Amino acid sequence: MMRTTRSGRECPVCGTRMSRFNTGTACSSCARVTPAVGAPVMPAEFWASDHMRDALASWHMGRVIFAFRTHPMHKSPITQLDVANWLDMSQATLSRIETGDAPEVMSKLVKWATTLHIPEELLWFRLPRRDATDEVDRRQLHVLAAAAVDSATAEDILPSTSPAADDFDASVPAIETAFWAAGNVGSDQPVREINELVMLARRITRLQMACEYATLGPMLAPVITDLYRQAHTGKPRDRRTAWDALAQVASETSVALRARGYFAVAWTAAQAAESAAKRIDSRQGMASGAYVRSQVLLARPESLKAALDCAVHAAALIGPDAATAPEIQTVGMLHLQASLVTATMGGSPHDHLAQAAEYAAQLDRSTIDDPTTIVGNISFGSANVALWNMTVAMEEGSPERVLDLANRLDPRSLPTVGRAAQYFVEVGRAAAARNDHTMSLDALLRAERIAPQQVRKMDTVQQVVGHMMGRAGRDLVTGDLGKLASRIGAVAL
Repeated sequence: MMRTTRSGRECPVCGTRMSRFNTGTACSSCARVTPAVGAPVMPAEFWASDHMRDALASWHMGRVIFAFRTHPMHKSPITQLDVANWLDMSQATLSRIETGDAPEVMSKLVKWATTLHIPEELLWFRLPRRDATDEVDRRQLHVLAAAAVDSATAEDILPSTSPAADDFDASVPAIETAFWAAGNVGSDQPVREINELVMLARRITRLQMACEYATLGPMLAPVITDLYRQAHTGKPRDRRTAWDALAQVASETSVALRARGYFAVAWTAAQAAESAAKRIDSRQGMASGAYVRSQVLLARPESLKAALDCAVHAAALIGPDAATAPEIQTVGMLHLQASLVTATMGGSPHDHLAQAAEYAAQLDRSTIDDPTTIVGNISFGSANVALWNMTVAMEEGSPERVLDLANRLDPRSLPTVGRAAQYFVEVGRAAAARNDHTMSLDALLRAERIAPQQVRKMDTVQQVVGHMMGRAGRDLVTGDLGKLASRIGAVAL
């Protein structure tokens, strides 16, 4: 029996005086030692009730948790401490979650939703599946992207610099040297096993697609060096795997370097990707390398024709026989790239967009997986094709079409954080072209909130902000627009 003293209740297990805010039957320490049974699995009518529907509609996990534990359908009361134990946190932490701002850390949202057995179709984010590795990567990236879209608001105050910029930028010389040396570094350090390097290569892909440059940058040079060493001097059975992983890592490195404005080193990485793929006659590797090389060429007006030829020739070489998922993904991206370059040059991009849509539809139906490779582009699919249609329409000077396409595309359906940010960049560009500066600024701020280190380096963003600085009203120029211009280094045009 629980004892009551003049100063309050005592824990029946250890005798410790309990806080007056503790509504449980034991102190938090004892409750943690003998926690309550896990959360019950509730029937469909529980989730269909207005009590739960209203909480879920708020997109606030704290309110959902509160509604869950206070639902009248429970046969016996569920205390805050019980739920805190299920979720592996203190009661005080749960109290802050229930009453504070909406939690935004996706890994925690996924864990809590899973623990409480919340039906996925009622959530405002998607739960990752534990299928094949690529499918897990794709779904996890999608969840992160959707969460970034949901949490991005124009009211966020962002710093002008961040560790992400400093850490990645500081790593660039070492990355460049790693490609130059190609493993010939004279080091006595043991080379990591091929299985570990493949796992790291997969992680590099995830980090690049999530725009997590602070973590990505310092990883690249050591992994590149070890992959070269395994490819040149490793066990014969491991060398092909090393070249394959190197092709993927080099491609992702090129994308990240280009996003941060290091075009010369991005070119080096793209060439390294193609070279590694040719060593093992990897069709998807050659397509991936050609794609990132064309992207670098697109950065300069003088190399537009070379960018188009690079993408078109690779797609023509590999496309007709593309059958596996990695081949279809990489060839589809080549057609998207070709469509953008064609539009930039004033041509008609629609044949390439149609080809990309066909590959995306083929991927949606069914494809053959290739377990012998990690090369691919898991962001390719119907949603990404729809986004590229927006970008191409903007290049064609059709802002109305961009906004029409945007209305038909849910940004939460986009596969990665970078793609979600691009959606709002295109909306911002289109709105600015229609002189709707308020709408444009709101969209660009959301893009920056989703992927700040990518968006701030984008030439198109700097151009549109500079354009608005010379034309927008004083209230915008001296307010959020001026602050955004300062963060990205834009000047009035």
